[in-house]
Amino acid sequence: MKDQMDFATELEEEREAWKPDHDAAMACYDVEDMILRGLALFFGIRRADESWSKKVQAGTLQFDQKRAQSIHAQYEWWLGPCDGVLSALAKAERAFKQVDNAEVFRRCVNLARRLVLIDVDGLIESHEQIGRGKIEPITEEGLRWRSNSIGHKGLNKISGRSQIRKSAKRLAR
Repeated sequence: MKDQMDFATELEEEREAWKPDHDAAMACYDVEDMILRGLALFFGIRRADESWSKKVQAGTLQFDQKRAQSIHAQYEWWLGPCDGVLSALAKAERAFKQVDNAEVFRRCVNLARRLVLIDVDGLIESHEQIGRGKIEPITEEGLRWRSNSIGHKGLNKISGRSQIRKSAKRLAR
């Protein structure tokens, strides 16, 4: 009976010895799972955004301010838990060095952070002005006309090149 008790105690001690590593590994898998679910949501939002934006730019779909606001809100919603996920990710990386899809997730977070900085109200106003004919969209042809009407000397004055050239000639003397 004593041998059985010693064996049971020994098994319990062994289980306790590897349990922290096992728990840490399971926590890392949980983080990887959160990242995968987050990426799936982000790519769904991104795919819908890109598809709609391309159709609007091509003129096959009318700009819809509610859709623009909705997409913007989806990015904001997606970013909501990201700081917590990034914190859990950093902890998992300290314990395991390698966490699947960590860099992809970070790039998506950075992209979403840039996208929510877009002034949606300004974008809506611009589309309304274009629709009313108040703003002429800048085209490549329009840019060429503007640069030709200014001329090279005008461009030099705008960019400060004439001042740079004068300073360089003085230094060369």
